[in-house]
Amino acid sequence: MNKIFFVIYFLISIPALRGVERSMNQPLSYDLKNRQNLIYNEDDRLLSEVSSRGSNSFSISYFLVDNYKITDSKDMFEQVFKNGDDSINTGYLILSGTKYLYRGWVDFTSGVNLGVSFSSGNGYFESNTVSNTNFKLWSIPVDLSLGMDVSLGRFIKVGLSGGPSAMMLLQSRDDMEQGEEFKRVRQFGYGYFGTGKAMISLSNIFTSSGFSLYSERGVSQMYLTIEARYHKFGNFQDEITNEGLSYGLGLSFDYL
Repeated sequence: MNKIFFVIYFLISIPALRGVERSMNQPLSYDLKNRQNLIYNEDDRLLSEVSSRGSNSFSISYFLVDNYKITDSKDMFEQVFKNGDDSINTGYLILSGTKYLYRGWVDFTSGVNLGVSFSSGNGYFESNTVSNTNFKLWSIPVDLSLGMDVSLGRFIKVGLSGGPSAMMLLQSRDDMEQGEEFKRVRQFGYGYFGTGKAMISLSNIFTSSGFSLYSERGVSQMYLTIEARYHKFGNFQDEITNEGLSYGLGLSFDYL
């Protein structure tokens, strides 16, 4: 299991995530000298003390199972990007940065989420026959969230969050040359989202590895998250709506 923790070090060492990883010059909140004289039970006690002291959180989630539906005036989005024989749909990858506003039995949070999803498929002629023209679509939502987390004990907590959201759609097609008017099309829409999740504390389950993350990276908690996300977007240039529910898994890291 330790190898899993070493692999995910990459996720919490990205220099571009300023404010997520603590400064190398910032002292830890607890004295970690003479670690060779400490024993497992002290690791366990220390983790218990710092587990609810994080001030920021970073998470990465992947929503592969989805029931969202994209509708338009000609009902072509679903046919091209989800139901066609050559359709590809990757689901949503969501990166989240969260600030704890209040820590207690109930935690209150605010944050920003950035997501991306890729779809592709072949277009259709008016006769409803498949063409050789391939369309690619990038969906990029940006959320502003307020939320609350409730602790159900040392090993699990549940959370709800939601707020306003905006989405950019980037579409391209391969039957036109670069620079042609409809080779690439961008549209913007807005709406809202809501997320519910259960968070399982891997740090408290695997105490030794959890302490290594804390002492070397300043990570007070690492969670495995099980999530459900609902969103609804409209008000695009075309008559398009994007609405539905997705399910996914993720990892979340609390920092002092």
